[in-house]
Amino acid sequence: MVRRGSLGLALAVAMAFFATGCPRSCSAEPPPPTPAPPPPPTPPPGPGKAFPKIEILYNTEIDEILDVSKGEVTGIRLKNSKTGDTTVVDVTGVFIAIGHTPNTDLFRDWLELHDNGYLKTKPGTTQTKIPGVFAAGDVQDFVYRQAVTAAGTGCMAALEAERWLAAQGEH
Repeated sequence: MVRRGSLGLALAVAMAFFATGCPRSCSAEPPPPTPAPPPPPTPPPGPGKAFPKIEILYNTEIDEILDVSKGEVTGIRLKNSKTGDTTVVDVTGVFIAIGHTPNTDLFRDWLELHDNGYLKTKPGTTQTKIPGVFAAGDVQDFVYRQAVTAAGTGCMAALEAERWLAAQGEH
């Protein structure tokens, strides 16, 4: 008698049997040796060594992006914030990241913040603990922290604010 569920197990055993050959007891030859596991990956080298074209410049800020008025970027003038020395680096593009610290200190007394400083919102919304106050973008999203996400949550906040105002009869 075949019980429910045992047919699947029997098929799995049969498939394993045909895939690996018969058990050791029915074969005159020993099974092939198990291959050795691959060696662990080599840890990445230190900064600048894995990517020799990347140079880390400490205490340095962009003083000017060159040739923007021509509709292109040909270089950047860098300024050492400790010495004041400037240097020009030839580049054809610039990407500026503003960091990962949200500018939320002015809301600290009124809105709830996560331990990392981002504003707390009701999951899946931009609603804060105060009705009619919505948070979006870089002060609320600590997972993606991207401009496109800020635009998307900004739209969410605008729609939620419009709906909230309509519910208050003030729209």
